[in-house]
Amino acid sequence: MGEVSDLTFGDGLPWEEMHERTVDGLVRVGAACGDDEALMRAKADRVCQLLREALEDLPPLQISMTLPPEFTEEQLEIISAAVNKAAAAGMQLAMGHAVETFAEAVYDLCTSKLRHPLN
Repeated sequence: MGEVSDLTFGDGLPWEEMHERTVDGLVRVGAACGDDEALMRAKADRVCQLLREALEDLPPLQISMTLPPEFTEEQLEIISAAVNKAAAAGMQLAMGHAVETFAEAVYDLCTSKLRHPLN
């Protein structure tokens, strides 16, 4: 059995609100680091664009599995639904972690100073 699940992770997110918060945060942190405001605004735009691309441009998830031939159609549907639900939850968790990790490092990546200096 092969089935394609189309999962969209970026739909419905408050992109404008996130953009405003990112711009505001980077401009304020950049000012404290002596970074140019126009540069910080451009970097905030790029951060938001990158996050949006990462979340909205995921390739479709394709799940293939072999199930015993003696399963009824109803059993196959139940198992398929459970596997799709588990795969979607796993991808959502992984993408959430990636975005959270990226967001925690955004000031280090976008300003001239490291918030957490490397050892």
